[in-house]
Parts: sequence; structure tokens; C-alpha cells
Amino acid sequence: MKVTTALDRGFSSLAIDLGTAIVVLLFLDEVRRRIKHFEAHAIYINAVLKCGPASSMLFLFMLSLSQLVSCLVLSTPSLYLKAGTVVPSVLLGSTLLCELFLYNGLRDMEIFFKVVFIEMCVIMVALLRRDAKARAEAIGVPITGVSLTIEAYVRKTATTFRAALLGPPLAAFILFWAILFYRFWSHSGADFEIKRTSFTLCISECAFILFMMGHDRSPSAQTMATVTKLSGTIRKKLFGVSMRNGKKKFI
Repeated sequence: MKVTTALDRGFSSLAIDLGTAIVVLLFLDEVRRRIKHFEAHAIYINAVLKCGPASSMLFLFMLSLSQLVSCLVLSTPSLYLKAGTVVPSVLLGSTLLCELFLYNGLRDMEIFFKVVFIEMCVIMVALLRRDAKARAEAIGVPITGVSLTIEAYVRKTATTFRAALLGPPLAAFILFWAILFYRFWSHSGADFEIKRTSFTLCISECAFILFMMGHDRSPSAQTMATVTKLSGTIRKKLFGVSMRNGKKKFI
């Protein structure tokens, strides 16, 4: 039995899947940090909202749970094919905006722009990860004209700027820049938070570039698709084809 891998699905699907994976990992990391410092977050929420300790803890629990469930749905094909991508994406976008205002993120331009890039990625996950017919069947209602308009605009923009051709080197440069200058894991205290914010901003930019790459319909996208297909062919020649029982079928 032939097993389809990410390379076999083509350049566009691979770019969109990678972009989605980055968005999911960014949210999961925030949830991890929130759980790790749950008591401090609860005290802060109580001070801001003045809703009492129990209500603050319940709010944080519901916030974390909604993000975890949404990430699980978006990262599991069998779930988002049935449930759709709209509802979990809306939940992620809403909770992210809620955090932005609660933690005074508007005062920090890096945090603000990170939220902007992630929100744009979430919108594209909701509207563009699957074709219109599949999305209509998943959510049970026809796709509106607004959704199709946004989809057409994104694809036109990505095609105009040749995102499939310019995106890979740009994303690689941003990633290299982040690793070189924003290695937050080697810092502590305030420096850790500052560097981490800059690093996650760069990563969110890479995710946005990946989504744009996945919606490029120019000849350069066809070239990248051919390269991706060729890479898959070479991989099969070198390592064989995965079989259902875990063995390899070599040529």
C-alpha cells in the first residue's frame, strides 16, 4: 500500500501545511508557558478584571482549553475534514486578540505585529486551506461571496509578487536572522522575554510567507511544484517506498 507523504502532495499543500504547523506550534508554546506560570497569570487576570481568584482561574482554563482543542483540530486531517477549519480558526483568532488587549500588547509594536501576522495566517487557514466545495460541505453552508473574494485577492497578490519564487529565500533569511540575533534560549530574565518576542515575530512572518507561497498560481509556482515532485521521486529512489507494515519497498 502506497503511503502519501508531504512531498507527494505538492509544493502548495506542503507550504500551507508548514504554515499551519508553525501557527499551531506558536499557540501551543503560549499554552505551555501559561500552564507553567498559571498562578502568576491568574493573579494578573484577577488584578486586571477584578473577577475573583476562582473566576480568573476558570477564564485561563477555558482560554487554554479552547486553544488546545482548536490546535488539535487544525493539525489533524481527520478532524478538520469533518469539523471544518472555520470554527477552530475563529477561536484561535479571538483568543489571541483577547490576550493582546488583556496583556497590553498594543504598547509593544513587536507583539502587535506578531499578532497581526498570526491573525492573517489564521484567516487564511479558515478560508483557504481547503477548496470551496470541501469547505462548504464541512461547515454545512454555502461559501459566501466575501470568502471567495478574499481567496481571489490573496491568490492574486501571491501570484503578482511571485511568492513561490521569492518566498523560500526570504523565509530562510528571516529564520537565519532570528536564530543568529534572537537566540532567547541562551538568555534569562527580561532579555529572555525581549529576545523571545522578536524571535516569535520572525517565525510568524515565516508562517505568513509560507501561506502566500502556497497560494501563488504563477509559472514560478509550477516550477517549485516540479522541484518538489522531483525531490519526492529522488527520495523514493534512495530510501524506497513505505509499506503498511512498516517495511520498505526498494526498487
